Amino acid sequence: MTKKILHWTRNFSSPSETFIYNLIYKLQEIDKYENYVFAHRRLLKKERKIKNYIGTPIIIRVIDLIIKKSLSLLKIACFISSFEELYIKSIVFKRKYDLIHCHFGWAAYSYYKYVTEKRKNWPVLISMHGTDVMKNNNHENYEGVLKDLSHNYYSHFTVPSQFLKNELIKKGISENKITVLYNTINEELFLSHRKQNSNDIKINKPIKIINNSRLVAWKGHKYLIEGFSLFRKYYNNATLTIIGDGKLRQELEHLTKNLNIEDNVRFMGFQPYMNIPEILQQHDIYVQPSIHDKKTGQVESFGISVLEAITVGLPVIVTNTGGLPEVVGAENKYCKIINPERSIEICNSLLSFMENKCINENNWSYARERLDIFSNIKYFKSVETLYDTIMSSGKTPT
Repeated sequence: MTKKILHWTRNFSSPSETFIYNLIYKLQEIDKYENYVFAHRRLLKKERKIKNYIGTPIIIRVIDLIIKKSLSLLKIACFISSFEELYIKSIVFKRKYDLIHCHFGWAAYSYYKYVTEKRKNWPVLISMHGTDVMKNNNHENYEGVLKDLSHNYYSHFTVPSQFLKNELIKKGISENKITVLYNTINEELFLSHRKQNSNDIKINKPIKIINNSRLVAWKGHKYLIEGFSLFRKYYNNATLTIIGDGKLRQELEHLTKNLNIEDNVRFMGFQPYMNIPEILQQHDIYVQPSIHDKKTGQVESFGISVLEAITVGLPVIVTNTGGLPEVVGAENKYCKIINPERSIEICNSLLSFMENKCINENNWSYARERLDIFSNIKYFKSVETLYDTIMSSGKTPT
């Protein structure tokens, strides 16, 4: 019998949340599940097509916004439900779902707002991904809502690393309610762009360094740029490519000018997911300089971009923060683990890679080891097992 799964997310699908799109897209190939997607906003509609999308129509959100602003200007309190809330209760919950899968904690928080007493024991899987655990959330009683949901006998949580599991336990979620579900990547896509390695480093060949992440403080780009500037004193033909966009772009571009390396650093902005493997293939070393942002609490919970770089064949440098050490495993010839916020360590690790000439070697044994741990097969089998376990013990929707 086909089981109906409702995937609940805030936005579908944000550029940095490809993993959610990939999961739902793949689940559509499994006959025993009928997947639906609810989101408050639809993004990348042309690039990320999906079946059974039932998100909030934009006109409803616009009406709600106009009413809210009008009442605010008139200093009148609103005591009626929003049109979006009425829409969700009348349309979204009209179907009888066998499982609600909330992607990110704030999706669970949003879902909770519309849950009636009658539906509180619906089977629900809540996938936490990092910022929803580590960020200092401003939602009223956010952690209380997660705890309340965890008390539902038919609920369960997933996290992408042991690091994040430990952090979620600190928030009051019982350990037996949490499963570590490591992220995976599109193996076929990235393996098809494996680097063709040469035997020697060509004297005049520019050394190309790359990073792929949002331009926000906790990604640590400041230290990467500073470390790269130091590295160029030894290899003045080196270049740095940064994929991604964010509120710090102007500040980081200004930093490159202050360091007189603006001609050697390329900010590519957001790039379509399908283009990432080819861009990585054209580079020599990948660096993920993430930090623990004490102001916001944010930290790297996993590091999918690192795994993608390893798969293409790049040696990688990561900081000893969050879940990054779990992604790369033990330090080795093709991987350096450094302290966060240390530009000099980034420089020294780049020099080490140049000294041992690993940028021209085949890292296949290392890449295969990491892919065996984070394989597509293991990932989707684990998702199926979780779905079936929760639904088999769950309450029949009414």
